[in-house]
Amino acid sequence: MSIILRNAPKQQGYYTIPDLPVFRLRCTLPITAEVSYIHNGNIKNIFSGSYVPGLNNNIEIDLKDILQALLSSEVPKFHLSYITQYNFMKEIYVLFKDDDGQIERTFNLLNINATISSSTIDVVIGKQFLTLQTDVKEVTVDSPEFLTYFYAGDVKKLIAKFYNNNGTSEVVTLYTWKGNNASAITHNVSYREVIKHSNSDSSNKKPFYDIYVVDESNQRISLIQRYVFRESTGRENYYLFYNYFGGLDTFITTGDKKQKPEVTFDIARRSSGLIQLDNTEDHITWNQKSGYFSINNIYVVTDFLLNKKDKYIYTPDNVSCCKIVVTGHDASFNKKDSFTSFSFTYRKTTDIPEIEDFVVEIQQLIIDNMSQSMPLEMPKRGVNVHNNNDSFTTEPIECTMNSVLMYIETKGFLSVYTSTNAETWTLIDHVLVENNTVRAFEDLTIGSYLKVESETPITNIDILFSNAKDNY
Repeated sequence: MSIILRNAPKQQGYYTIPDLPVFRLRCTLPITAEVSYIHNGNIKNIFSGSYVPGLNNNIEIDLKDILQALLSSEVPKFHLSYITQYNFMKEIYVLFKDDDGQIERTFNLLNINATISSSTIDVVIGKQFLTLQTDVKEVTVDSPEFLTYFYAGDVKKLIAKFYNNNGTSEVVTLYTWKGNNASAITHNVSYREVIKHSNSDSSNKKPFYDIYVVDESNQRISLIQRYVFRESTGRENYYLFYNYFGGLDTFITTGDKKQKPEVTFDIARRSSGLIQLDNTEDHITWNQKSGYFSINNIYVVTDFLLNKKDKYIYTPDNVSCCKIVVTGHDASFNKKDSFTSFSFTYRKTTDIPEIEDFVVEIQQLIIDNMSQSMPLEMPKRGVNVHNNNDSFTTEPIECTMNSVLMYIETKGFLSVYTSTNAETWTLIDHVLVENNTVRAFEDLTIGSYLKVESETPITNIDILFSNAKDNY
């Protein structure tokens, strides 16, 4: 064969972008290279190129820039109990061909911004969560906490363990991995999400709980992550970011946060006098003081500042986040100190000033409690109200603002529809509900309509409309 691979990723090996080897080939004829990724058994081509051997019949090909674009992270979704990171891993297929034959190589590429040797990959993938936080983390009940875990192989379960004041404990299953194709899952392990799974009185619980993964025999296979509650001061700000392992972490600050308009004053002269010109470079810079924190969190803080992956600021009142870009900091740490602090500046994706006391409109909807014994014909309220064996529907909900938060109590499958005229409806959400759920929707068209439909009676629904998305 005229093509010889002198250097390449190992067949079916696991790699990250920083440690992906450069392809080095020796050949005597011109070659073509095809780079693809495998999805559900199908090969999708992303690059094709032709190469001519140089001195000593050598060719060197670096695919890092081409493959980097395949990897990305999902935007945090606070109304979901878990988020599948679809672009965390890609199975890459590379084919080299010339007139005499061909040679191929298949390997796995992970969305981790760190070098992971073959001797440590089993530690990172499978034995620990993809997080930089300490194994015991201090949080508040409002803190958005996430843990990302890379599932592969056989059945696995994500477990939460509560501890009661009487010395007993309660173990509940938060998620079951059924042994499908390997995938990274980001779990919402915030207090308000995890406590829903408990069957005992929260007042009898100690102020902490553990999260870990077990195998099919209920044997623990991961490290334990513990969350300990402290009383909120009301000064906390919550910043989420994807760390270099590809997991979603939260950094909690307790210091002051200020906004500073950065304005360029360009003046023009007209016959009527001077006018001020708009400038696209005008923006608002936010300055955040961290407050004092333990030096044990140095790795989280350092990665938050250095990492170029996505970062967000979270607003508990609206259960929403806004993407930010860090623009500077004054961090300088000494590991001999027990506690430290710093400040950093950032910009939001929108430069609309933050308004603390924005007005929201609250609507309480009246839901018809329908049962199968009721008449088949129900009163009309803009659209037909369904009353068959598997459908219970609200009246049309007019969107008076561009964002909405829905708290819904029901069981079974729940669907949310949108319409511009309350006649033709489009499905925008479909979820399985155990007892209650919170659904959030943004970028709504003012004057359009929403409709909620469940396969069982809707016992309660609260609707909160706001334009809060514009302010964060």
